[in-house]
Amino acid sequence: MKRVVIVLGLCALLGGCGRRELEDRRFPTVLTAETGNIKAQEEERQAQDSKYIDYGHVKAVILSRETAENGQMLREILSYLENNPVFARNILIYVGDEETLETAKKKEEDTGIYLEDLAKNQPGDGALELPLKDLLNYLHNGEASIKLPALYTENGKILPGGSIELTQEAASASNVPIPRKTGFKE
Repeated sequence: MKRVVIVLGLCALLGGCGRRELEDRRFPTVLTAETGNIKAQEEERQAQDSKYIDYGHVKAVILSRETAENGQMLREILSYLENNPVFARNILIYVGDEETLETAKKKEEDTGIYLEDLAKNQPGDGALELPLKDLLNYLHNGEASIKLPALYTENGKILPGGSIELTQEAASASNVPIPRKTGFKE
């Protein structure tokens, strides 16, 4: 009996929540990246928020068009996502215009889930999707090209629309992707 009380007492003392209660956290499901320094962008967002931002539930990352088209900025973002264990390898990567980024920021608790469901539930070929792991494989294994799915906003709703093709044909020495635009909805 004494052992049971000791074990239960230790569980109560050592278990439980982390140092932040759930009520003191926000759980965005989408992350927008307008610059190559995503860590500084996250720190700025955290400084402006009264709650701790927990990125453990992120389902999708939307890159600005400028960021996606700049090989060095894209590489910095992917390096950060790859080396930060809070981001799963199956999060979806997209590129979006300015309006799409703003819409995603306003609805950050829902947008990632919406994009994940959209990718899973489209009939036929469905919406083009690109998990982080595939984009990392493209960069590390020197694959010839990969399509980065694009999003746009219409009547306040984020929709899939085209893609940007990244190629590494001319970048073998620097190992930085060279973007090629194809079918991005204006």
